[in-house]
Order: sequence, then C-alpha cells, then structure tokens
Amino acid sequence: MRLKDEKKVWYIMPVLALLDLHNPAKVLSRLTRPIITPSEHYERHGYVNYVVFPTGTAIFDDQLYIYYGAADDKIAVASLNLNDLLTELKQNPHEDDSK
Repeated sequence: MRLKDEKKVWYIMPVLALLDLHNPAKVLSRLTRPIITPSEHYERHGYVNYVVFPTGTAIFDDQLYIYYGAADDKIAVASLNLNDLLTELKQNPHEDDSK
C-alpha cells in the first residue's frame, strides 16, 4: 500500500509486486504506479473518503479480478489482463535486483 498526502487528504492506493517463489521475502519486481486509485465517486465518498484496498483476487482465463473495498463502506471489483500485468512487472525489476 502506498499513502499519498494531497492537500491534507490521505489516499491509500495498493501497488503490486512480484515475489520470488522460493523466497517470498525477495521482491523481484514492483509496479511504479498503483493498480487501483480512488477515482470514482463511490471510492472517494463514504465512511472513510479516498480509500481503496484489495481484499481478494481470482483468476478466470487470462483475467485477474481484484475485489476491493471502497471508501470503507462498499465492495467493488476491477479486472486486469494477467499477461499484460506480468509483462509490465517484468519491465520494472526491483532496485536491488537490477544491480
């Protein structure tokens, strides 16, 4: 999760990382931008404004579905193409692994 302070409003936005299968403490790559941002009205207004947080995932065919909470009082789902996501992750190696 990444916290962002804009005009004294805190945003919580999840980012995605690829971990080593045998050593999950080792980060192989990480996206440079959040996978979900509070952009819709229902994500920006609720019990806690400007909050989105993933709660679960599912893969169907080549789509990754991310179920997430929005504004602390709603549930939503977003989907990403899994192949595109893995390609983008491979293009963003973690700083410690790019040396």
